[in-house]
Amino acid sequence: MISFFTQLLENDLALLFIILSLGCLAGRLRVAGVELSAAGGVLFVALVFGHFDFVLPGEISSFGFAFFIYAIGFGAGPRFFQAFRRNGVRYGLVALFVALVAAAVAMTCAALFDLPTLILPGVLGGALTSTSTLAAAYELVSDPLLYVAYGITYPFGLIGLLFLVQFLPGLLHIDLKKEAEQVSELRPEPEEEENVSQRRVYQVQNPGIIGVPLRDLQLRQWTGTGIVTIKRGNRVMIANADSKLEHLDHVLAEGRLDQLLELGEFIGPEVVDEEITEEGNETVRVVVTLGHAFNRSLRELRLTPDFGVILTRLQRAAIDVPVNPDMRLERGDIVTLAGPPAKLRRAIDFLGRAERKIFETDIFTFSAGLVLGIVLGRIEWPLIHTSIGNAGGLLFMGITLGYLRNFGPFSGRVPVAARFILQELGLLLFLAGVGTSAGGGLVENLGRFGLSIFLTGVLVTTITLLASLLFCRYVVKFDWNTSFGATTGGVTSTVALKLVTAASESQYAVLGYAGVYAFANILLTLLGQLMVSLARLF
Repeated sequence: MISFFTQLLENDLALLFIILSLGCLAGRLRVAGVELSAAGGVLFVALVFGHFDFVLPGEISSFGFAFFIYAIGFGAGPRFFQAFRRNGVRYGLVALFVALVAAAVAMTCAALFDLPTLILPGVLGGALTSTSTLAAAYELVSDPLLYVAYGITYPFGLIGLLFLVQFLPGLLHIDLKKEAEQVSELRPEPEEEENVSQRRVYQVQNPGIIGVPLRDLQLRQWTGTGIVTIKRGNRVMIANADSKLEHLDHVLAEGRLDQLLELGEFIGPEVVDEEITEEGNETVRVVVTLGHAFNRSLRELRLTPDFGVILTRLQRAAIDVPVNPDMRLERGDIVTLAGPPAKLRRAIDFLGRAERKIFETDIFTFSAGLVLGIVLGRIEWPLIHTSIGNAGGLLFMGITLGYLRNFGPFSGRVPVAARFILQELGLLLFLAGVGTSAGGGLVENLGRFGLSIFLTGVLVTTITLLASLLFCRYVVKFDWNTSFGATTGGVTSTVALKLVTAASESQYAVLGYAGVYAFANILLTLLGQLMVSLARLF
């Protein structure tokens, strides 16, 4: 039996999937109520296997590295250039500040604890839960301690960050909920990409809402969803801000189940009405790609008065953002529209293109981008007298193609779900490969540097978070909700963002997160290469 398992582990394909399976299982373990994540689990398991001399071929980590870095750039592309508008400078400053503070703290600790400076990308990657920082240093540093450092600092980077975000508002006497209520633009919206919209019909029986314009009812503010269609007798009409409900009207609403149930408590009981649901109204997801729609508010676009459609959802960088008349659209935003097919076609032509084929991926454009990124990374640039490497080339091409998307007959289409699985699988392949390679010196490195690396990670996480919050509030002049959102975006932690939105019972912090996230994803990736360059200089 032992011989069988030994032979199995000597098969590279079997070894890879054993590490991925056990790593993902370990990633589900909860520490203080927080899952360690698949990335942390895979790296830990890979280090253990590497310690016992089971090592994966280097091509596996190279393959995963390429997918991971390119997918990060592709996902950030639609927001990266557009984020320079309006609050873009302030968002960029926050992301830059986070990267600089983290780097400064790490370098100071390296001097105090006598740590090798070449391992700092691993420390920063774990302390900020930014694996892209570690990945960017991958092709420049072969020291196994780099990956051990990531594994040591990652747990506190994840769990410590969440504890700090959860308890800091109380320690600083900040009432996020009260602050959110004072912001007139607040409109709660769905949080998760995977939450599927549903349609339900309700009968108007609440006398308090009869004869009141929908604009004044502010249903979206209180329930997170709104009314798409109204049926009165045999007449079915598209709802708009001036529509008034009458007793026993049937209304069709679209949203998440929990939102719809809350709407039903406000309006009246749910009823079955096939006529209103089959009236011919449809919903479609539309990618905003046309220039005349950029940086214009929903009020200015007049989608309901001029096109007869209702905007029910707005997503930016895979995050739902508040929908209100003053919200401005940006390139790459995905909006969900509801209305009759003919009117939807006019609205789609006005905004960009429909995402009807949500499972279709343009493999040619995606693959060509990878090739161009590798070629670009090998070019030696005159001013810096060196190349930017595969990390820089893949990141740049990912950003560029992610922003442009359309290339004549090529759509450049990569569904969000497809991009996420490429990014996640690429990350896990990368960590499995480098983890087994670094496992040989695991025990020795832990005994020599383990405590110093852990303390450095704690200081990087804590000081960076506190400094960023104060910078956002008192230098950039964000309110506290946006400051917490921007800070979680600066360390690219969606989990921490959820704690902020839960504490404020609003989605207002999402705007700060989405604004900074586009810059932070890129800057933290480049930080890995920058730290290696600085280490070699000093």
